[in-house]
Amino acid sequence: MSSTFYGFEIAKTGLRYNQKALDVTAHNIANVETEGYSRQRIESSSIDPYVTQTLVAPLTNALVGGGVRIDYIQQIRNQFLDRQYRNEASLMGEWTVKAEALNYIEKLFQEPSDIGVMSVIDRFFVGLQELASNVGSKDVSTNFLQQAITLTDTINYYASQLNQIQDEQDYAFTTSVKQVNEYIDKILAYNKSIARYELGGNVANDLRDKRNVLLDKLSEYANITYTETKVGNELRLTVSMTYFDENGDRQELVLIDHDQASKLELYTKPGSDYHYIRVDGVELDNLESGKLKGYLEIRDGNTDDVKGIQYYKDKLDYFAKSLVTGINEIHRKGWTIPQGGASSMTGIDFFDPDGTDAMSIKVNQEILKDVFKIAASDAEVVGSINSGNNKIILELIELREQAAIGGSDNFEAYMSSYIAELGIDTAYANTMRDNEDALLDSIVEQRMSISGVSIDEEMANMVKFEKSYQAAARILTALDEMLDVLINRVGLVGR
Repeated sequence: MSSTFYGFEIAKTGLRYNQKALDVTAHNIANVETEGYSRQRIESSSIDPYVTQTLVAPLTNALVGGGVRIDYIQQIRNQFLDRQYRNEASLMGEWTVKAEALNYIEKLFQEPSDIGVMSVIDRFFVGLQELASNVGSKDVSTNFLQQAITLTDTINYYASQLNQIQDEQDYAFTTSVKQVNEYIDKILAYNKSIARYELGGNVANDLRDKRNVLLDKLSEYANITYTETKVGNELRLTVSMTYFDENGDRQELVLIDHDQASKLELYTKPGSDYHYIRVDGVELDNLESGKLKGYLEIRDGNTDDVKGIQYYKDKLDYFAKSLVTGINEIHRKGWTIPQGGASSMTGIDFFDPDGTDAMSIKVNQEILKDVFKIAASDAEVVGSINSGNNKIILELIELREQAAIGGSDNFEAYMSSYIAELGIDTAYANTMRDNEDALLDSIVEQRMSISGVSIDEEMANMVKFEKSYQAAARILTALDEMLDVLINRVGLVGR
């Protein structure tokens, strides 16, 4: 037969199991609002019958196990959802950066509006039309000059704001690189702590949760890959970031190898004040995704495939250069109205010939000092009371409808296309961001359904484990009563 106290040992395992299960339940409930916490549960198995039980079993035909064994406390996570979340978080980070910058630029141009570039261009040519009807009028000439100044100031303002936004993107980029390096340091520290904790066979669930939060955050800045491999008794985590090399091939660069790390290094290139990154000498100009990629592309993108701030700066510069070139070529042919006994002059530029980009475009100082230096006539003007003809002004007005930019667009059509293109690119970035946001929400919901703490479920578990504990305790009581009968009552009959 089995040991007299064998049942006590079985009941004790039940008490220990349910007590530990209640502890785990309490831990889950306490961390219901903790960021990144994954609910835990006890994994158990039955204890095999003891050897003595096995030997006597053929005689009694009643082989009984030894109760329940607590194997480990499991962290409830879905590795596939973790990887999916981090892949999408990287894309979300990239498109959030791009959408925010493009939305700001779109608001900057304020189209359509009374102070937008389209209205300013229109008023410039309307001023020319008024001047064509009033050649020699100082008031009309002054009004037109003011419209020209407004046009150049507006273009200067847009260029200045684009430069400022570009600088802000560079600052955000450098700040993000520092943040990534902080995450690398923290993940490295957790790797070491987890290795020490798990050396004795324990599982560092809470430390792993904190490390997973950092991996989630790191994935917002760059697309990462990671593996955990067993080396001896240790599980070693390796984290890499992905990029494309000069041939367009996808590569992985190790950032963390268990207890060793390679950090991102900021540097500048010749001829540029902006920052770039490299790791162990490898320049990372073409990242796969993430906020870092977003900042680089929105700051530097200047192609039809990658349209960033530089792309729109270049197009605005081209507009300014075309405007200066087109107006000056015609204006230089004209003759000024002589003043104060001076002779009529020709060959004067309307815009400063040195200001051939959006940041530097401005009206010629000679005209700013004397509005009669506006050359309206195509022939020399003789005499102080003669204002000449208006053929140069009419030619300038005709320029409004000519394909003065690249041989395909007039000034207004070019800027209208510029604004429309910006709107399309902004809408696309917003759509991509919103799509990623919706996808991330779906993944988060799936993650929470698996890893999140449900108060209702934990309360049900608490009642279940409490009742099981009471049942195990009741078995002890029943066994105690049986022993009391055996010890104190058996053999007393007939005394």
